[in-house]
Amino acid sequence: MKGMTVAILGDAALAAKLGKKGTVSDMTYYNLKHGTTGITYLDPTRYPEKLQSLACALGMADAVVISIEKMDKNIGEMIVAIDSFGIERGHIILKNYLGKDQLAPFVKGTILERYEYIEDDFN
Repeated sequence: MKGMTVAILGDAALAAKLGKKGTVSDMTYYNLKHGTTGITYLDPTRYPEKLQSLACALGMADAVVISIEKMDKNIGEMIVAIDSFGIERGHIILKNYLGKDQLAPFVKGTILERYEYIEDDFN
């Protein structure tokens, strides 16, 4: 069975929509099996209280989906962490009328510049 692990940052509800809830600790695992492929979605549940939750999720991830509702220090921390872990595959979801132009200065020069922007339509 082929598999992939995706860190879902900034939106725990999104991870719950994508997979079946599994183990819960400092991270929550959501699992999805589609044919012969398995996908594990990781939500760093204890972040921002525990930075280790974010680091563990990114350390295990093959890809990232980052959902951004507002620009704050946690988003900045996530951008730095994703870039530090060098995770090349990813998507960005912008909410609350945030535009790419508002995020661009914060991701300039990071790996997130290459991430694809997607709509939040996972219902």
